[in-house]
Formats: sequence, C-alpha cells, structure tokens
Amino acid sequence: MKKDTKIYLILAIIVVLIIAGIYFLKDSENPAVDENLVKCISEKSIVYSSETCSACKYQKSLFGDHYSLINEVDCLNEGQKCQDAEIKGTPTWIINDKEHLGVKTIEELKELTGC
Repeated sequence: MKKDTKIYLILAIIVVLIIAGIYFLKDSENPAVDENLVKCISEKSIVYSSETCSACKYQKSLFGDHYSLINEVDCLNEGQKCQDAEIKGTPTWIINDKEHLGVKTIEELKELTGC
C-alpha cells in the first residue's frame, strides 16, 4: 500500500470515529424525555429563541421530539414580541416572571418550574 493511501485511510478512520463519538455523546445527553414533564414545563414557562441561534438549536435538541410542545416565541419571526418583553439574548426562559438567560437542562427547568 502506498504511503499516501495509508494516510488517507487513517484520516478516514479518524473522521468516522469522531462522527460516531459525537453521535453517541449526543444520545447520552438526551435521555428519553417524558412528554408529561415537557407539557408541565411548557404550561409554566415561555422560551424566547431564534432560528439563527446555535445555543437555541442545542436547547431544542435537549427536548427531542417533544420540543413542539414548548411555549416558544421565535425572535426572528416575532421580533416585536421579543422587543416588548425586552429580551436581550436567546435562549431566554421566562418562569414565574423571572428571566433565565441561556440554555437550561431538563433538570434545571424541572426545578425552576416545580414540575
């Protein structure tokens, strides 16, 4: 086998291992999310986010398929609502009339909402 071929083979293996590691790490961060818990969190909170915000995309991923249940205002499409609420950054959670800036884990939201 040529030296160049070996290098490409090693690089390909490294790339595959990195992709597999990311996939398995992502799955371990997102255990099965209870639908009833998400509904409870949604009833007691609102999240201001944006389609262009990478932290918001990560926040959404924590909820898996149940994110559609979350009470969300997208500041990109509903800018006036975000201005009226004086949102300074996304994601921002409003829970019990208090502002919580940044990504929150399911456990943090559970505690903040009392769910």
